[in-house]
Amino acid sequence: SDQKAKKRRFIFGRPVKIIITALLMASAIFAILLNDALVYSNNAVISAYTVSIRAPINGFLSASQVRVGDPVSSGSTLARIANPRVDNQRLVDLEQLLIRQQSDLDAYKTERDRLTALRNSLLQRGSEYEKAEIEYFKKRSEEAAFLFRAKEEQRQQALRDLSRNDMLGKQGWVSVSELERMKSTFDIAKYEAEAQLADVGALQIQAEAARHGLFLESGQNDVPYSLQRADEVSLRIAEIERGISLLQTAQKETLARLAAEKNRVDLLRFATLIAPSTGMVWRLGASDGELVAIGDTISELVDCGDVFILAKIPQSRFGDIIIGSIAHYRFSGETNQHAGQVIAVTGELSL
Repeated sequence: SDQKAKKRRFIFGRPVKIIITALLMASAIFAILLNDALVYSNNAVISAYTVSIRAPINGFLSASQVRVGDPVSSGSTLARIANPRVDNQRLVDLEQLLIRQQSDLDAYKTERDRLTALRNSLLQRGSEYEKAEIEYFKKRSEEAAFLFRAKEEQRQQALRDLSRNDMLGKQGWVSVSELERMKSTFDIAKYEAEAQLADVGALQIQAEAARHGLFLESGQNDVPYSLQRADEVSLRIAEIERGISLLQTAQKETLARLAAEKNRVDLLRFATLIAPSTGMVWRLGASDGELVAIGDTISELVDCGDVFILAKIPQSRFGDIIIGSIAHYRFSGETNQHAGQVIAVTGELSL
């Protein structure tokens, strides 16, 4: 019975060994084929983009509330820098210049308003004077016309007397001397009438000139003194208007320079450090209250949302990697696999 049992074990045991051996050989062959199809690397590191936040001005750091490891969002305030020692002398000079320009401008406007009121008063006086002169010449013309009619009547009467005495003289009733006296009286009346007529014409010319603002009376200017003075005031007002225009232009320029200088001083006096992207505080280069200089690193942020892996592989396997394909990886100490996309294959010198 023992021999039969040994014989059965030998008969059934041999096929099992053959099967196990075949399975081991198949596993080895599959592993070799698998190694030929896949690229492995255990020399890899995880990396991410870092952003350095540097000081744009000299000053003291304040309001730094973040700590290493704190998450920050894009646009959030990281810290502020204040520089109380900014040289603002140019700003002060421009402010004083603007005050002086405004003072000069107010003085010009006050003088312009005063002269404008004076000119209006002079023009009003000139207008009233012209009206009075026109009325005066009108009345004088009427008076001269009446005098002319009186002189003309005297001439006519002298002519009648002369004619009558001339007839009487021919008859011997009037002496020669009386006739000569009558003739002289007639001549005087005639000349007086002609002179009065000329005076009427002169007054009419003066009245017509007065209606046009010209005065031809002897010893008088062609225009009233009030209007002459108004012309002088108008010239002064024109000069003031030009000065106001120049001052307003200079004031606009000063305001533009002042705004630019204020902006420059504000940029040098205060600076707010803003997170340019979402991430995590990786390192702090300065603490609250510390004096920093331009270019000093205040903090560094790491972009946790865009992580990439740098893995070293044999150069002979570069051809087996396809850009854009899916790569599987597992972190040290983990059992779960992760997937990522191959974005580049580069040589070691380019890393």
